[in-house]
Amino acid sequence: RKVLMAMGKKTSRLYRIPAVEFAGRAVRTSTTPSGACRGYGSPQIHAITEIHTDLLCRRLGYDPVDFRLANLVHPGDSDPSGASDLGNARIIECLTRGAERFGWDHRSKVLSWGRWRRSAGFACCTHGNGYAGTIYHDVTEVSVRIMEDGSVVVRTSLHELGNGTLTAVAQIVGEVLSVPLDRIVVTEGDTQFTGYDIGCQASRVIYVCGESARLCAEQAKELLRSEAEKLWGCPTTYENGELLVGGRRLSLGEAVRAVETKGGTSVDVHLTYSPDRNPGSYGVHFADITVDTCTGLVTVNDFLAVHDVGQAINRNFVEGQIYGGIQMGLGMALTEELAFDAKGRPSARNFDKYHMFNAPEMPPIDVLLIEKGEPGGPYGAKSIGEIATVPTAPAVVNAVNRALGTEMTCLPLTPARIVEALAAL
Repeated sequence: RKVLMAMGKKTSRLYRIPAVEFAGRAVRTSTTPSGACRGYGSPQIHAITEIHTDLLCRRLGYDPVDFRLANLVHPGDSDPSGASDLGNARIIECLTRGAERFGWDHRSKVLSWGRWRRSAGFACCTHGNGYAGTIYHDVTEVSVRIMEDGSVVVRTSLHELGNGTLTAVAQIVGEVLSVPLDRIVVTEGDTQFTGYDIGCQASRVIYVCGESARLCAEQAKELLRSEAEKLWGCPTTYENGELLVGGRRLSLGEAVRAVETKGGTSVDVHLTYSPDRNPGSYGVHFADITVDTCTGLVTVNDFLAVHDVGQAINRNFVEGQIYGGIQMGLGMALTEELAFDAKGRPSARNFDKYHMFNAPEMPPIDVLLIEKGEPGGPYGAKSIGEIATVPTAPAVVNAVNRALGTEMTCLPLTPARIVEALAAL
């Protein structure tokens, strides 16, 4: 039911739709219970809307790029789903620059030789940055302490899920304090010592928790500066990880030791933070595919992912998230299907029956990041982890439908389903 609610919220954050009504129905079945997965409703609703939009354009004779450009949201548009606004929504730039970089005008043409057909497709998408504007209260607590040796300890209840969360938080704090990464320790997910956090979910970690870490580090820097100024009685500035006290230059460790031993104050700041905004992250994926019309096999030849990330905190990690998201999306599009037997049990009970997209099947991937900054995010950053998988499946389906002249809407596009659709033409 909650995934259905999330789908409804995301229907109105991509296109300028003056009137929106969403009705959904959650059905209880006897099959294996499901739970939250990457995207939380976004892959489902965007598969529906983006495949539908392409089919609509084909039937009415519209160019799919031009049609979307005429209807996509703009920066600062209001959010019909409840948040204040959509933020610095750069989806139009994602599409225009992506279409040019991908070579959409010539790649979208259908090539035919023998039993093979080749063409391209794309899909647009959006995803959120936390819980602001929803029924949940988005809150996080973080602590930053500058130690006597000049190192920094960050305490947070975030947890590293493999997406580089802790490194990004350390980079943000290090940027504020001008402290190298190897001098920053992030204590994670130990609720005996760390403050409350609502959880690593809703694509909120960088936008919400990263910003809270930045603000907390700024407060720690100001606390050290002001306490040193009181201690020495002269103007004090913080510069490049050092304190300038009158004509003296003190290392971070020297300043902290003096403030603690002579002033009786530890440089330890705790911050509780709740965002008041939930902007959209945006992206467009382009897929170049070839279909064997005899077997129904689809080969993904090339792929371009364009994402509005505000500002990449760690470019390698951002690109890594995109690569992984595309791998999951290709599986959703072509191979991964959760079928059930008559008793409601999964038919594919191990990975030799459940085909995930593997390395030899992966196409070359080009990534283009749109970095125009997002107010409210740390140094302008916003989410990438979940949205990276969202538009992949509809981009592939649109490419296959364009190549074959079909109107398939099911997932995954297995060879059997493609052959069946061709037979029905």
